[in-house]
Amino acid sequence: EKSLIELKKVDVAKKVKGLRKIQEQLGELKEEFETLNEYFSETELGKLKKLLRDYLHNKQLSASEGLAQFKTENIGSVGSDEWKDLLVAAKAFAEIQDEDEDLYPADKDFCLLCHQPLSKEAIRLIEAYWKYLTSNAEKDLKNIVDHIDEQQIDLAELDTKVLADDSVLGEWLSENSEDNFRIWKAQIKSVEVLRKQLVAALKSKKWNDEITAKQISLKA
Repeated sequence: EKSLIELKKVDVAKKVKGLRKIQEQLGELKEEFETLNEYFSETELGKLKKLLRDYLHNKQLSASEGLAQFKTENIGSVGSDEWKDLLVAAKAFAEIQDEDEDLYPADKDFCLLCHQPLSKEAIRLIEAYWKYLTSNAEKDLKNIVDHIDEQQIDLAELDTKVLADDSVLGEWLSENSEDNFRIWKAQIKSVEVLRKQLVAALKSKKWNDEITAKQISLKA
């Protein structure tokens, strides 16, 4: 009789409304889990690892074909627009020195500006200039760095704290589905650790071999 009295006090409509709200929040939580799983899947981690590998490869190319090889204390503003314009003009002028536009510089050639014989070192430098003009190493490296920065910002701003203890859903789960709540919180914590590992790897531009994919089980 006491139980019947208590049951009669229950506002069924209010109870149903509350459960429907919980059901709605569980649906939203599922969507948030799915979004996080996309970020930390094997496929996505493979893309990030390849991105850092491409960075190292293109950095080496840039060092051999890019501006780094031309840096010197003897000349300022290397890499500026004026410097590049000078190279373009010099290449165009060199191409009209002979019917074979790729002939210059050759052994016993003279400098187009000072008319002095070209040393072997000077010939190698001019050839490096011509190679630089046709190389995409600098451009490709910049594009990769920009992509790494975008991924780093995206992950740094990603909110993995999708199930708070003091939220309505968190309190309901702790009372009605404690095992699921405990498992989900542990999985979310592991994803947060992975997120920080990825941000650090992208910031340093070095892959961490301890990084492994993490997923939140939709059915705990």
